[in-house]
Amino acid sequence: MRHGVALVLAFFVSACSGEGLVEPKTGTLEITTATTGAVITATYTIRVDGGTTEPIGHSSVVQRTGVATGSHSVELGGLPTGCTIAGENLRTVTVTTGTTASVSFAVTCTPP
Repeated sequence: MRHGVALVLAFFVSACSGEGLVEPKTGTLEITTATTGAVITATYTIRVDGGTTEPIGHSSVVQRTGVATGSHSVELGGLPTGCTIAGENLRTVTVTTGTTASVSFAVTCTPP
């Protein structure tokens, strides 16, 4: 009986040692805004994968770490009247393990 208990105990110690555990596959998402034209004081917003919005400056960089690998959508919002985004607003970016994926928004503003 003792050998059976010792064998079971050895199994659990081995299983709980952390060896063979798979680390989550994550990377970093870097979002950049660059605004030209009329001087503005507004703060834009960004939304990743349809989640909650967060602020980003009119010419700024925000980094999100620990982003799951795969395809993600990024949207810029909160643009004042007279400001337009070059290209599509909803951008798709692919995050790969251990790397930084970048998405940029070029905004041009004219006086209202």
